[in-house]
Amino acid sequence: MKKRVLPWILTLLLALALATPAGAVETAQAEALGVSGVCAAVVDDNGTLWTWGCNSYGQLGNDNQGDHEDSYGTLYQTSPAPILEEVRSVALGDFHGAAVKEDGTLWTWGCNDNGQVGQKRVNDKDVIWYWTFIIPHRFVTPYQSVSIQIMADVASVSAGAYFTAAVKEDGTLWMWGDNDHGQLGVGHGKDQKNKVGGACRKSPVQVMEDVQAVACGDYHTLILKTDGTLWACGNNGRGELGVGDTTNRDIPVQVMTDVAAICAGLSCSAALKTDGTLWT
Repeated sequence: MKKRVLPWILTLLLALALATPAGAVETAQAEALGVSGVCAAVVDDNGTLWTWGCNSYGQLGNDNQGDHEDSYGTLYQTSPAPILEEVRSVALGDFHGAAVKEDGTLWTWGCNDNGQVGQKRVNDKDVIWYWTFIIPHRFVTPYQSVSIQIMADVASVSAGAYFTAAVKEDGTLWMWGDNDHGQLGVGHGKDQKNKVGGACRKSPVQVMEDVQAVACGDYHTLILKTDGTLWACGNNGRGELGVGDTTNRDIPVQVMTDVAAICAGLSCSAALKTDGTLWT
């Protein structure tokens, strides 16, 4: 699976390019954007969520539809297609998506090999063949090709490479999916293992309280609490947690205070403080 490449830059370029997405109503304006390494999404001012790009694991949420097919038989969508109405925000992982609707319900779709959809049972399966020691093995990757409701009373959502995080209206933070680097912030606990033995949680688990925002990098998580403190957990191999070393953390640790906004990317992080200074 591919990693997302420079999501901040791609999001900026996407914003500049999508004043009028192909196939959309000409008067619609982009209200929210999402981008991964293989697909993209936009919410227009009518609350309609549109997706396009590669659809190898149902990550477009359009019931395995596509207007083109590559030489390997993988479907992809070259023009935006509507998949959900009354949407407030959207987040994309490497091969899955999540959207918060106006009524506060959270809907997810796409690849579920690490439980990132937030539900153990899904409606589709994709079979991939691979070789180990010259012996063929069948690797089954479950995925959800249409959006399903996961929880209610959600304020915001963020997606990492293979995991998802949601802040509820009551300030509680819930996370699920890949936990191999401790990015879920609950230790290395798991309710299941993925197909290669890595730790993952296929049902949402509460992580913290008094949270106002969460930002997922590919394999790490930033958490902004209501008191302005910034906390981080997960992969730290390149110092992305900002704690002065390169040791992973599977429980959130405090990084700084007086923080107003956060953003997480591929092995990097950024925080905007209340005095207007930017820290990376």
